[in-house]
Formats: sequence, C-alpha cells, structure tokens
Amino acid sequence: ENELEYLNIFRNNQVDGLIFIATIINNKHKKLLKEMPIPVVIIGQELEGYCCVYHDDYNAAKSLVNEIIGVGCKKLAYIGAPSKDKAAGLSRKKAFLEAIEANSEKVEAVALEEGPFSMESGYELAKKVLKDHPEIDGIFCATDTIAVGAIEAIKEVGKAIPEEISIVGMGDTKLSKVVSPKLTTVKYYYRISGVEGASMLLDMIEQNQTYNKKIKLGYEIIGRESVKI
Repeated sequence: ENELEYLNIFRNNQVDGLIFIATIINNKHKKLLKEMPIPVVIIGQELEGYCCVYHDDYNAAKSLVNEIIGVGCKKLAYIGAPSKDKAAGLSRKKAFLEAIEANSEKVEAVALEEGPFSMESGYELAKKVLKDHPEIDGIFCATDTIAVGAIEAIKEVGKAIPEEISIVGMGDTKLSKVVSPKLTTVKYYYRISGVEGASMLLDMIEQNQTYNKKIKLGYEIIGRESVKI
C-alpha cells in the first residue's frame, strides 16, 4: 500500500523520472506505472514493457539447492516467501522443486511452506516442519531473514547445525554473517543494480525518450558454517 501511495504522489507531481523497487508488483501497481508520464526503471523484478534490472533468482536458488543435495541431504524442506512475489517467491520455489525433481532418485521434498518475509515466520514455519517431519536433514529458505528464524527453531528442538540439518538462505545480508552458525547463502549485486538502474533512467531523461531494456545480474554462492562439508 505504501508503494501505491508513493506512485500516486510521483504521478501527480513534477519529477523527471522514477526508480521503482517493490517485492510484489500487482495490478494496481501496473495501472499506476502505465499512467506515469515520466520514464520508469524497475529494480528487483522483471516486468514486460519497462526497463528492468533484476537478479537471477531461479538459477541462484537452484544452485543453492544443489549445494545441499551435494553434501548428502536427502529429506528437504522449503520455507519460502509468498508465491505472489514473482522473484523471491515463485522463482525460488520453482527452482527448489525442479532441483528436487532432477535428483528424485536420491532426494525428496518432504515439506513446502510459505509465509511473510520475517524471522518470526521462519521460526514458526520451521517449528511446524520439524514437528511434522523430524526426519528432515536439509532446509532451503527463500531469504536470510527467514533462515535466521528457522535456525532458532532448529536449535530449540535440539538438532545440530550442520551435523543433523543443513540450512541455507538467500541475500547475503548482515544477519547471515552474525547468526550462529554463519549462514550459507547467495550474494546478489544490489549496488550494481542501483548503478545500472540509475544509468538507464538518466539516459532516458537526457534523450527525452523511453525504451525497454532488461539487465539480469548474476550471483555468487557464499559457503559458510550452516551446510555440512
């Protein structure tokens, strides 16, 4: 709702251009974006008809799932963001399921859960997963924040990380470096996305025209202590 309010403000005031960052782009967002009389660049999501700078969520998530499969985890759980979020939710969940399917002779997905982007959600969903499926030995979390909450739930039930359960997150946030054990995660190039987005916007403003250009940025797996070796 805050994003919709700001879009209305920018639509009705004199600004030269807009960089729009949102976790979820719904039909109301699309309607307001279409009515914008100024150039718009979207960061973090891919949207047809607009300049976009976004991350390779699908392949990043798939690589991370393969990482925990590669160390011998066989019973995996997914704790994710809402699927209505195309990037952090839908793409990462799809990658998880397809990585499992590609390795179905040796691994299986025993639990799939979705909730808000919060430590509280990660904690509560992990508690549920661990209660329903105590045999789990690997947990994929769609964000670092969710993973930090899940780590607390794992500790609470007395499971050792990574000896009994390996866990991963995504984002390489500050939390991933200070939680114990330190979290294996995916690093995205957020600073570069901002630089590229600003460059495209300035170019459109200077040329006094709009165009559609998409930049998909890469990723890096950051191996730490939460996955067994």
